[in-house]
Amino acid sequence: MRRILIFLLSYCFLPTLAVADWPVHQQNNQRNAKTDEHIDATRLRASWIWKSPHAPRPAWGGPAKWDAYAGIRDLQSMRNYDPVFHVVASIDRVYFGSSADHQVRCLNAIDGSVTWSFTADGPVRIAPAIYDGKVYFGSDDGFAYCLRSSDGWPVWRVAAKPCDRLILNNGNFISQWPIRTGVVVENEIAYFGASLLPWQESYLCAIDANTGEHSGDGQYIHRIDQATLEGPLAIAPGKFVVAPQGRVPPRLFSIDSGKSAVTLGGGGGSFVVVTPESVLHGPGNKTGWMTASKLAPEYNGDNGKENGDEEKIASFSGATGIIIAGDVAFVQTKHDLSAKNFTSRKDIWTTETDCSLATILAGNTLFAGGTDQVNAYDAKTGKLIWKQAVHGRAFGLAVSNGRLFVSTDEGVVHCFAVEGEPEALAAAPETPVESSVGLKTLEAIADKSALSHWIFQRPHVKDSAVTDRVGSMNAVIEGNWSLSRVNDIQALKMDGSTVSIPLTRDITKHADVMPQKEMTVECWARIDEPQTWGAFIGCVQDNGSYERGWLLGYNEQKPAFAICGIDGPGKLTYLTPTQEYSLKTWHHFAATYDGTKMILYVDGKPVAESTEQKGSINYPPSGVYVLGTYQDDNERFPLDGMMHEVAVYKRVFSADEIKARFLEKAELFPAPEKDANAIDAFRVANGPWLQFDSPNSATVRWETDTPSPSVLRLYDGSSVVAETSKDTPSMTHAVSLPNLRRDRLYHFEIDQIAGDDARTTAKYECDTVFNYSRQAVIEDRSGILNGNNRSIAAATFAINECGNRNGLCIVLGCGDGSLMYELAKRSEYRIIAFDPDGDRVERVRNSLRLAELYGERVSVHRVDFLDRLPTTGHIANLVVSGSLLSGDETQVSFLEATRILAPNGMACFSQLSDSTDWMPAEKGGFEVRSVAGSIWATLRYPTFEGSGNWSHIYGSADNTHYGGEALSQATKATDLELQWVGR
Repeated sequence: MRRILIFLLSYCFLPTLAVADWPVHQQNNQRNAKTDEHIDATRLRASWIWKSPHAPRPAWGGPAKWDAYAGIRDLQSMRNYDPVFHVVASIDRVYFGSSADHQVRCLNAIDGSVTWSFTADGPVRIAPAIYDGKVYFGSDDGFAYCLRSSDGWPVWRVAAKPCDRLILNNGNFISQWPIRTGVVVENEIAYFGASLLPWQESYLCAIDANTGEHSGDGQYIHRIDQATLEGPLAIAPGKFVVAPQGRVPPRLFSIDSGKSAVTLGGGGGSFVVVTPESVLHGPGNKTGWMTASKLAPEYNGDNGKENGDEEKIASFSGATGIIIAGDVAFVQTKHDLSAKNFTSRKDIWTTETDCSLATILAGNTLFAGGTDQVNAYDAKTGKLIWKQAVHGRAFGLAVSNGRLFVSTDEGVVHCFAVEGEPEALAAAPETPVESSVGLKTLEAIADKSALSHWIFQRPHVKDSAVTDRVGSMNAVIEGNWSLSRVNDIQALKMDGSTVSIPLTRDITKHADVMPQKEMTVECWARIDEPQTWGAFIGCVQDNGSYERGWLLGYNEQKPAFAICGIDGPGKLTYLTPTQEYSLKTWHHFAATYDGTKMILYVDGKPVAESTEQKGSINYPPSGVYVLGTYQDDNERFPLDGMMHEVAVYKRVFSADEIKARFLEKAELFPAPEKDANAIDAFRVANGPWLQFDSPNSATVRWETDTPSPSVLRLYDGSSVVAETSKDTPSMTHAVSLPNLRRDRLYHFEIDQIAGDDARTTAKYECDTVFNYSRQAVIEDRSGILNGNNRSIAAATFAINECGNRNGLCIVLGCGDGSLMYELAKRSEYRIIAFDPDGDRVERVRNSLRLAELYGERVSVHRVDFLDRLPTTGHIANLVVSGSLLSGDETQVSFLEATRILAPNGMACFSQLSDSTDWMPAEKGGFEVRSVAGSIWATLRYPTFEGSGNWSHIYGSADNTHYGGEALSQATKATDLELQWVGR
């Protein structure tokens, strides 16, 4: 068997000198992120950086911080298909789309300069596809596009369904059938999906890649009901189109007809990999798992298969990404990167990593993207061979023709090129350990019934290895851990997210060193943050009604001992006491089981017992035996706190023996620490209040009851990244927090100093996910937009007349763009213009792009007529016209302006002259008046009759589920029109 395994590995890792393109997202239509091109990572050097004026604007926000109902933290995103500008590359060109400014760009791969760009009418979320000298992509505007790759000239564009009513989505007008699947080309046919809302129809399209027609064999625009196609499509050649669906599992469609074949089982997600025999997808709706399902030939779209009828052949617990190379699966989790035998799932190697956002395989090298970092690993051994800093979270990786491209969520594309001599990776610093001088010597347990004994102290912890002092269960500590001194001993500091100590992932091989029936388990630990499920040691599966194994741990703020006996009720008994343990306090937790009775002890005293279980421990057929983490197939909850010692015995200790074990070490641990967040913790007199000032800064304000200097510390994780002090005593305080990163969770604490006395508050959150502030408008570099006095006057008048500075502003005729620019400078409006002149649209787009406004604050759409806009009604807070100011011949329709005005919205039109020739004969309800010598036509749209307010969670303060809204007497859903989706 050893010779066979070596042969398979050798086959998978044959060295190659080939260079190759990266023509589609994840390199190939199966989305299996690997290329035969091998790059010597030790020769990679930073080559160039391209940075967007605006960060990506994903279609959906990230996952919730935690699932409060299930008590699950570190949830995975199921619609994370556009967090960065994913690139594709061919020879010396790099291509990518932008969700921020709606462009597809082609860069020179050698120096990063822009070769050409093309602007769509909506965000481009999925990487383009390069095929036969053409670039294919889809946009939220509802069109799939084909451009010449040489110069970006349009070849064709196709909409699955024409949309005469665009809806507002996250500040953009988009089609109700956006293309969020990308376009994938297979055998001269371009495939894409058009979909958004599950209660509306969706479309799967297969069209001629050269002409955009769909009249030939295997070409179609096929209607699908109750679907949400989003995320890059994958192809099972000759069989299926595999379509991710976001929050629900992917669907398989017949590649020949577009008919639905089957919906896969497992969890949702936008990650899909196709192999010749299977489909892998995830990462599910919890902490991550990949489901592998068999590709059955009978799923042809015509046989009436029911959802979930496919055969599931494997599940990879905790996995957030996977690459299949022959019989080897490279599995990415939040905490490690591993190589496994794909069939047996047995480990070949595992290495801990802090780069878990994206992984690709290039020849013999695995590249992994993380936060502000990208790493390279030897694919044969898992050894780290190269790492480099980047700007932001590296969700996008690609390798092509001797270059590594890294895309981050800050809108940056990094290029690293092979050049120079190999450079060895500097030795990593040793894991932080506080001084071991004067530590108490700790002996191994002398009890012959001991199965295992771990002490988290030097010399029993060396590098990342912890020694089993009496048995064979040595282990490797994974994650961001450290050893901290606790009086005269040491303990393992665990961060609650990355740290874990797996003892074995193959429990069948270690039955002789795991308790089977009679047992005692003990642990010295400190819990800093409670959670719904936690464990100091255990081996469990708790998946719905399927419950097996045992653990010693905690449930919320109560200690817990759980066991499932073979002759018991067929489920775990969770033994918990009525009293809670103390947070941030060292406790001795212990438990015994003799085949009939469970007893739980805390600090030497029995606190709960049960006789519900009977017989030997009923272990699951597979699972992980682990320290410091509650873990089963689909859940993983590491301890937030510290552990000093864990021991397991194959006999039952008496109550006196448990008490003696507690007393033996109790004096070594400190008295309970004061909880900084306890009710009696120091609080400032008023506040603190945090307000974001810009996309990268905030101000914290607070008040104290006596004059005091202002002292604030800002933390990124456990590191202090800024400390601000203002020595002048004051009772009102304001401190600026500069250089905040996008979508980061910071914490800050405040000191109040009076003489020699200093008191510190609890830590407060500064979560930049909630930073919706806009970037200040820069001076126009084109020389076209800035300083137009007519536009300044018109913008000032319109904003003052409207009475607010927020909302949606629609511009009828963009003119030269200067009115839009001045409105953006003076307000917080999202500004969208419509114009029938294509050349003028492109000129204004370019000017606004130079002013770094396009996409983020301002956009321009070409339409056929300004009196029939393709938008929903009653949506604009302000309506103006740039064409009137510029003297264009574009006519403004007062009737159309009235249709699109929101209740209490304002329309303001003028040529800034005393002429009225530009006005239509039918003025509707517009008021015509002279202001400072200029004729203005204005209209304030009234509020709807019967409108109300929904001011509380249940309508109004009386919780009647009614806020007075009559919905204009609508009686059924079809009386209503969809206006906007998102934020």
